[in-house]
Amino acid sequence: MHRSTFRVLRFVAVASSVVAIVGATVVAPNAPAESSPRDSRSKVFERYESLADYAESDGQTPRAWMPKTGISKKGWSAAIEDESVRIDSQGRALYIDPLHVEHAPDVARPESATPAADVPLTDAFLLNSLPGSNRTIYLDFTGHSLVGTYWQDGGTLANESINYTNEQMQMPAYDVDGNTATFSNLERRNIIDAWSAIAEDYAPFNVNVTTADPGEAALLRSSGSDTIFGMRALITNNTNAIAAECGCGGVAYVGVFGDVGFYNNTYMGPSLNFAQNWFSGKTISDVVSHEVGHNVGLSHDGTDSQGYYGGRDGWAPIMGVGYYEPLVQLSNGTYSTEAGEAANNTEDDYVVAVSNGLPLRTDDYGDTQETATALTNGTNKSGFISTSADVDYFSFTATATSHDVSVTSPSLSSNLDVQAELFDSSGTLLSTTNPDLFRVGVNSATGLAAVFTATTTPGETYYIALDGVGYGPGTTTGYSDYGSLGEYRIHVSGPKIIYPSGTVTISGTAKVAKTLSAKPAGWMKRVSSHYQWLRNGFNIPNATSSKYKLTATDMGRLISIRLTVTKSGYPSITVTSDPTVAVANRQRAR
Repeated sequence: MHRSTFRVLRFVAVASSVVAIVGATVVAPNAPAESSPRDSRSKVFERYESLADYAESDGQTPRAWMPKTGISKKGWSAAIEDESVRIDSQGRALYIDPLHVEHAPDVARPESATPAADVPLTDAFLLNSLPGSNRTIYLDFTGHSLVGTYWQDGGTLANESINYTNEQMQMPAYDVDGNTATFSNLERRNIIDAWSAIAEDYAPFNVNVTTADPGEAALLRSSGSDTIFGMRALITNNTNAIAAECGCGGVAYVGVFGDVGFYNNTYMGPSLNFAQNWFSGKTISDVVSHEVGHNVGLSHDGTDSQGYYGGRDGWAPIMGVGYYEPLVQLSNGTYSTEAGEAANNTEDDYVVAVSNGLPLRTDDYGDTQETATALTNGTNKSGFISTSADVDYFSFTATATSHDVSVTSPSLSSNLDVQAELFDSSGTLLSTTNPDLFRVGVNSATGLAAVFTATTTPGETYYIALDGVGYGPGTTTGYSDYGSLGEYRIHVSGPKIIYPSGTVTISGTAKVAKTLSAKPAGWMKRVSSHYQWLRNGFNIPNATSSKYKLTATDMGRLISIRLTVTKSGYPSITVTSDPTVAVANRQRAR
């Protein structure tokens, strides 16, 4: 694909199956020691008012909430102490997030590795998480012009001492290898991985996370009655005028996702996400999901002493620093650090995002045994745990004495820690599967899936209840179930046999002109039977009913019948009867 001429088609790339500015100190995993970051505060942070100073200059005490800034009331106390929050000339807040680079990712994907969810590399720019949604988060890796946007016309980084030219406002495409003519396999793999993880981060919302350009009309909110809109998250390199000026990892305005009027959501956007060339797809997703979080009104998750909390026990908040942990979720501030420090931001991330124009996803499956969705043995079914109260029920009819059940996530970076409960037809709980989380590395963890073998009675119906859960008490170790939401795939498998297996016999007299009849026995109900009569073991043409009238051709031959039984969802079973005696000639009249 040539970047300068790239045009995408709207297409859903599915395998047999979202980046506001990381408003946190961007602490990237395992960065090269020689790449010490420059302190972004040397220019940007000292030039513009802090939130506390702005509140005071506006005649407010530092603790008085100012809704016009875009920051939520619950997030205000954390934001007022946050040095990465700045105020522009219109009184709107934005986050300028410094990038503290220490070392490169500790888990590098080999060149031969399969992209997330087995998506072909050719589909890197055709990805959609929820096509048809009225909301869009467009992950733009192809470069974009900021000419005429607030970033040039009057944004925080554009003032009397910085006059960005139109040329400087051309943001380059995402690039790793220095070849801007095409996207390499590695670049495409990182794009697919990033999309997979971002789509999972925003899976609880009714929004399409896409890498296909949806057009400006799908992003711009033209009026308060316009229900079709979204936001561009621009993923670009750090070799551009704005990145060079701020030395930061990302920049995003707060709460502009649903803005209308002159300062609308596209004029105030997009969020800017500056990717280092060693970033993995997971690292990019941590930056982008964080920055998109700012766009939909979210502030930083920190602690009493940290502006950005880096997590623990394999878990971290999206609005903190997620680079070092495999499980990164939205949070309502119910955590504390190992040293006992409390969270400094208790805003409900989902409530704040909804209030800024990002609606929640509709529940997809029933929450009780009575509304359970039937599973077909041997096939996958995809679903979403969309709220902490959501429990999805499925049922299956056993065809053997045991069945393997697996509930896994198709995402590169799952947000859902799933628990599976097995019930019998009377509602009695038979088993609970919820393994402990184990952090394998920055990009991986075990214990998020639920895989077990169910002991069953053939013909009986069983129910599986899926729920997003936490690990540990949450307030002292582990995490709560608040952000344990996302996509899953459930699969039930087992021996595919028709139980019990039956027989077929022949009744009637083996004489020419007499009629023979097939007599099946021992088969389960509601099966389909297919017959073929045989003469000395060979098919008799057109003899495919349950009855067969013997002819002179059959005289002296052995007749048998082959029965094939089928049932939806099962392989067919074929049995053959014992042959008759040699067919005799019919008795002549005297």
